[in-house]
Amino acid sequence: MKRYSEGAISYVFPDSFVVLRLEDSAYYRGFWQTFAQAQGKDGNKECDFIALDPANGALWLLETKDYRHETRTKPSELGYEFAAKCRDSIGCLAAMKMSPFAPAEEKELILQLFKAKKIRCVIHIEQGVRSKLFPAVIDPKILRDCLRRQLRPLDPHAIGGDATLLEGQIPFDIVL
Repeated sequence: MKRYSEGAISYVFPDSFVVLRLEDSAYYRGFWQTFAQAQGKDGNKECDFIALDPANGALWLLETKDYRHETRTKPSELGYEFAAKCRDSIGCLAAMKMSPFAPAEEKELILQLFKAKKIRCVIHIEQGVRSKLFPAVIDPKILRDCLRRQLRPLDPHAIGGDATLLEGQIPFDIVL
């Protein structure tokens, strides 16, 4: 089993999975992050993890948001931000495959990822224990509808929610 962490949340992937963390990639840090960046604006974004499930040919784009200690100020924009991260991540993979600047070992990894037959997008959001006095900021039903609308060209069945909601819908484990 392969274990990767984002903040206080860990993911355990089966050994057969090919996992890439774009922010650790030399190509992403050196070239893609600031590619086509307007002055004073943010550059390209990336999903936290990209994982190939070779058993069913699914390329998983995984984003983690942990709001257990701090709440989000603009929850309505979360779906749009995630869609942009998915778009930028796919673009980075394609660029890495063909760029003369991408290290050979990264290109080999990308070639494995491009064996995927479909893309699955998932955003894992933890909001902690909520009450009537402190309700959840992000309603899972509204998030699901937004994700499916925004990510339709990539994954018409994009999913989002906390670890309990995602259990059984993803082929890897979440450790809180």
